[in-house]
Amino acid sequence: MAGAFSLPNDYWLSLQVTPQDVENLHTYLFEREMPLTTRELVSEFIEMRVRAERQAAESKQKSMGRNFIPRETYAVGDELVFPALNWRKGRVKAVRSGVNPAVNDFDVVTVEMDDSAERMFAARLETHLLNDAPFEKAEDADEKPAAIMAEHGAEIEKKLEASLGADGGLVKIAGRWFPRALLIDINQGTVKSCRSRPGYVRRRAASRRGVDEGYRTARRSQPQTGGVFVELRPAG
Repeated sequence: MAGAFSLPNDYWLSLQVTPQDVENLHTYLFEREMPLTTRELVSEFIEMRVRAERQAAESKQKSMGRNFIPRETYAVGDELVFPALNWRKGRVKAVRSGVNPAVNDFDVVTVEMDDSAERMFAARLETHLLNDAPFEKAEDADEKPAAIMAEHGAEIEKKLEASLGADGGLVKIAGRWFPRALLIDINQGTVKSCRSRPGYVRRRAASRRGVDEGYRTARRSQPQTGGVFVELRPAG
C-alpha cells in the first residue's frame, strides 16, 4: 500500500546532478547501445529521480508503523498508521473485547494519535470496507515526468549537460552521448581498408542517426565489432 507522494516545491529548481545520477545514465546508455542527446537523457533522468524518490518515501512510510486494517489484530504498544485519516500516526494504548450482537467477536482498540488525542477503532472485523481498500492516492499531476519536463526540462538539461561533459567515461559525438568504453579508435591501416570499400562505408555511415557531415566524423557498426561503435577522428 502506498500513500500520497509528492516532492518539495523547489525540488527541481534546487536540483544537483550527482555522480550516482551520471552512473545510472551510463548504465542506461550501455543497455540502449544507442547514442542519445542530452534532451533525450533528461527524460530518463527525470523518471529515474521520481522513481528513486518514490521508493525512498515508501520505505520511510513503512518504517513509521503498520497500516491500520480493521481485520487485523493489534496489541498494546503497536505503532500504527491510518491511511483513511490522511496517514496520521498513533500508538495502541489499550485493547478490549467489543460488544455488539450484530457483529461477531471483535476488538475495540484505543489509540493515542500523534496529536495526543485518543480515538477508538474496531479491529478483528472480518467484513469491512477498509479491509480491501488499496489506499493508493492517484499520482499528483505535478510529479508526472511529462509535466516536469515541460516546466523544468530546459534548466535540467543545462545541469545535465555540464555533468555529462565533466565525466570522462562519456563522449559526445554529433550532439549525442555514448559510453567511451564502447568506442574503438581506428588506426591508419583500418582507415585504408575502409577506403578500399567506399560503397560499404557510405552505406554504413548513412544508416546511423545523427552523423555530422561537416565534422568528418562517422559512427559505424562493423561486423567484427559486434555492434560496438567506431569513431573516426577528424584528419589534420
